[in-house]
Amino acid sequence: SKGALARGQELGTRMARHHPKDPHLYLFAITTRAAARGKGVGKALLDPVLAHADREGLAVYLENSNPVNSGFYAARGFERTGFFEVGEGGPIMEPMCRAPS
Repeated sequence: SKGALARGQELGTRMARHHPKDPHLYLFAITTRAAARGKGVGKALLDPVLAHADREGLAVYLENSNPVNSGFYAARGFERTGFFEVGEGGPIMEPMCRAPS
């Protein structure tokens, strides 16, 4: 619907405001099933991305929508750069960035 399209465009605009200006890799989504959490699956998914970013000298940026995951990302070198709302009834997003090592 027209309303959904407008909301999607507004969300994209809000998210783009928080992206780093320098070249970076954008981690759009990473998820695991509840039964797989705490078993290294997320780490196995993320580690090759971080290794590639490090080889290329690129930062990695993401928007975390679940505060439970903040520690997972922080343990891998991500730092919070702020917070923003995606819209009425939506989650609070936590933009996070990791410099190459």
